[in-house]
Amino acid sequence: MGIGLGYENVDLCSILLYTQPKCSEAVQNTLREITGVEIHATLPDGRMIITVEGNDPTQFGEIVLGLRDIDGVIDANLVYHFHENDFEDDQIQLSVETEERIPHESNSP
Repeated sequence: MGIGLGYENVDLCSILLYTQPKCSEAVQNTLREITGVEIHATLPDGRMIITVEGNDPTQFGEIVLGLRDIDGVIDANLVYHFHENDFEDDQIQLSVETEERIPHESNSP
């Protein structure tokens, strides 16, 4: 929830994870224990494609930044990040609705 106002944030990112091949299975087991993390592909050379999804920006950031701290992880590269905030969407909609109701003065004589 965003700032206790009843609005929700949604964050989703895809990450290319580089792991030591001999540690790949252990890294996968650790990732499966993290809420919001999903493994989409693994390669024999230790590379993995994962997504992280969450609605708490602080927790989401901690998960993403903490990936490099997992034993066996060499690097984590952010490929894509999507953020949506219901509050921002409501502000945009309200702005459009308000703009439609305000009569505009004509500048022509």
